[in-house]
Amino acid sequence: MPPRRKRRNAAMRAARPPTPRGAGRAPERAAPKPAAEPLYLFLTEPGLAALATAELKHLKMIERRARPQRLFTRSHDVLVLPGHLAHVAQARSRICTNVLAAPIFGRGEITPRAFDRLAALMRESKGRRIVSTVAGAAFDRPSQMRRIERELERRGVSLADAGRAVWLIVVDQAFYFGVERQNHHDAPGRGASAARSGALPPTVAAAMAFAAKLGAGERVWDATAGTGNLLAEVLALSPDAQVMATDTDAAAVRELERRLHAAPKPWIRRADAAEVGLPLAPTLTIANLPFGKRYEAAGGNAALYAAVLANALRQAAPAWRGIFLASDAAAMRDAARANGLALSEVAQIKLRGLPATIWRAERGASDVAFS
Repeated sequence: MPPRRKRRNAAMRAARPPTPRGAGRAPERAAPKPAAEPLYLFLTEPGLAALATAELKHLKMIERRARPQRLFTRSHDVLVLPGHLAHVAQARSRICTNVLAAPIFGRGEITPRAFDRLAALMRESKGRRIVSTVAGAAFDRPSQMRRIERELERRGVSLADAGRAVWLIVVDQAFYFGVERQNHHDAPGRGASAARSGALPPTVAAAMAFAAKLGAGERVWDATAGTGNLLAEVLALSPDAQVMATDTDAAAVRELERRLHAAPKPWIRRADAAEVGLPLAPTLTIANLPFGKRYEAAGGNAALYAAVLANALRQAAPAWRGIFLASDAAAMRDAARANGLALSEVAQIKLRGLPATIWRAERGASDVAFS
């Protein structure tokens, strides 16, 4: 053996903790040893992993050098990082649906040692139930959940249907048990989120507002504002923004007036976005355009998209840009091309199971450009 390797091996042996005298096989139910550090899992809506990563770095919740592992389930994108690269107490994410600290993780079969540690975690966190999300064919959810219940019962922990939860995330062979450190409902201002059927989830609204790269003194028009989740996220990132909101639904307009009353001089009207005159030249137009499922444009998506873009451009400031969520990609491309706009994809997402795209539109091209 080369001398250098001998020295390294000797150093490794010296660094190992000494074995206690008389140590043998650990007795059953030995107190579980904590992991050196937990993993942190950042959950987002499907398709928002890249925007969530950018936001977490911007907020210094994760190190700028961090390269999170990305996992995908039906209901979430999951970013995974070791604990020393995460600083979740630094700020609060508006794009992530949940942030979990996962001290128990592994691959393949869940071991007795992992169950010992899970029972300790349930007691420590006062967990009463397991919330699970599973992707892949390696984990048979019904049988494994029955096994988890049995193993916890053997360790004196009974599960219930309600109460504080411990999460189980499974993707193929990998499993993670974690406790919640952040929940999107708890972000400032989220208590007033509108619950109208079909309303844009606030985490998706936050992703759109973040993608707009808001600056100081913005003049923002939400052309199809609904009950205001998008503009609420704009104001959370840029409190001095002057917001303008239009919608054709009277009940939505009343909710907008309630939610936006504290904004600096909000302008709210029940009006057609294709024709309305605005009091200020917008620097940003942002909109969740109708999908045609629950709220449908009378003349179809293509006509509405083109008309909204044309009306925005007629009144826009020189440095204008647009951020739009749309399910009809062909209609969006045609609308951009008809108005001489460069169009790029920010993110392809799933919204309540439906595919949709967050688009960025800018002046300066007669043909559509895609990133």
